[in-house]
Amino acid sequence: MNGMTGGLRDTGSRRSGTLGSLRRIARLALTGVVASVGLVVALPAAQACGCGGFAGPEGAEINVTREEALIQLVEGNQNILLSMAAVSETPSAALLIPTPTPATVALGDEAVMDELYDLSLPEITTEYNWWPDLAFGTGASAGAPDGGVSVYDEVRLGPLDVITLGASDAGTLATWLGERGYQLSPTLEASLAPYIAEGWSYVAVRLAPEAGNLDGAIPPLQITFPSSSLIYPMRLSSAASDAQNVRTYVLDTQRVDRTDALRGNATTVFAGGVNAEDSPELATWLAPYGGTAYLTTTDQTFNDPKRITSDFTFLPSGGPDVSKSVTVTVDRIILGLNAGPVLVGIGFLVVAIGGIVISRVMRRRWS
Repeated sequence: MNGMTGGLRDTGSRRSGTLGSLRRIARLALTGVVASVGLVVALPAAQACGCGGFAGPEGAEINVTREEALIQLVEGNQNILLSMAAVSETPSAALLIPTPTPATVALGDEAVMDELYDLSLPEITTEYNWWPDLAFGTGASAGAPDGGVSVYDEVRLGPLDVITLGASDAGTLATWLGERGYQLSPTLEASLAPYIAEGWSYVAVRLAPEAGNLDGAIPPLQITFPSSSLIYPMRLSSAASDAQNVRTYVLDTQRVDRTDALRGNATTVFAGGVNAEDSPELATWLAPYGGTAYLTTTDQTFNDPKRITSDFTFLPSGGPDVSKSVTVTVDRIILGLNAGPVLVGIGFLVVAIGGIVISRVMRRRWS
């Protein structure tokens, strides 16, 4: 996931269906504040996004415009809700997602990501400016083996075909995908090697042929696999050619911070309690915690994807709450001018006129 702009949280407001649609449009526009990627992928030079890599027919182009992930670890199982948007003229692009153990995959709910986005927005503080800015300059503030590839599961989820598989080496996996029309670039194939050496599995997702071309939001996927610790796969992103902007939402019983070697410039944009009463969209995800949990939202940008040499890992930290705030300055205007000088001018004028009137009255009395 990778960086964020786009909206402000006005405390006390709730979302309607229309606002949810507008919010998704706003999230699609994020290019530095959400987990958005913004890659143009030319294949066979298949590219990477935050959690995986795209492959497709030779010459195909894929524009990944948004990627976000919700992560939680419950009773030895890790759940990832992955939400993405992509645009392509080909219907046969595939996304390859590594997982430490074979995963099960189901369709998720986009409303969950909408609510997480809302909860993580800065709160608005409004200040009114009565005076012009006189400063000079500006400041910036399980299946049978298939030639070395084991297919564990195949399922159709809406417009998506999903295969869970394993492979004995990167070359065998690349060949298996190539025979099915999906070309891995040498860079992406090399990025797969560490996962294969560690015995990871993979989730391959592609748009079903009759579904047409990619033209926006891909149905969110809930990926579940056994795990002893929180982890988000990132190493395939080293194959990307453009900057990677990553956003992760983590639910736990307390604040969770990154522990991997890449955490240096990661920014926690929100850390605080959430509950199912105020956020019914999260009810299913909050149920393991009795309806109340702690949300940690983290952004990070990698301008040089080759720096991505490890996955994201997380541990509870017990750190303080974090809630960003944004101050919106509203100019008070009278007659096209800042109200402060205008009112002062009017005040001087009233005093001057009053002085003249009093002076004339006094002269008449003395004359």
